[in-house]
Amino acid sequence: MMSRLRLRRFAVSGASMSPALGDGARFIGRLAHRAESIRRGSIVAFPHPVRGGFWMVKRVVGMGGETVTIEGGEVLIDGKAGLDHWGTGLSVPEGRWAVPPERVFVLSDQRPLTRDDSRTFGPVGTDCMYRMMLRYPSRSAPAVRPSGGHPA
Repeated sequence: MMSRLRLRRFAVSGASMSPALGDGARFIGRLAHRAESIRRGSIVAFPHPVRGGFWMVKRVVGMGGETVTIEGGEVLIDGKAGLDHWGTGLSVPEGRWAVPPERVFVLSDQRPLTRDDSRTFGPVGTDCMYRMMLRYPSRSAPAVRPSGGHPA
């Protein structure tokens, strides 16, 4: 049923997307039918452009037709600061990337922890990209009690 709806389950490994998604976080993603369904700030999963069989979970920062520049540790979109609200830590290395149509520029939220994102492999295509739709509890997450409640 999930495949007919173009849904897929994902589990996060590592802390590069914390605090939004920590190690072990799980979510359901929906296959993006068109690049228009992906927006700046979307958390997406996609096949690693170089390592076959490995999926990445990152945040969309730059859209097709834009230019992403990293300068002085800050991310600029078409020369404007303040459009990247999600990153923590300095963004390095410095550089400039033109994002072609039907592609997006993705970054980790914890910039110093990894550079295995568009800073290394450039903008990525949206044809096999899943946009996070719904988070669900991981198996290792403690049970959550209703406020004021007692364990059953």
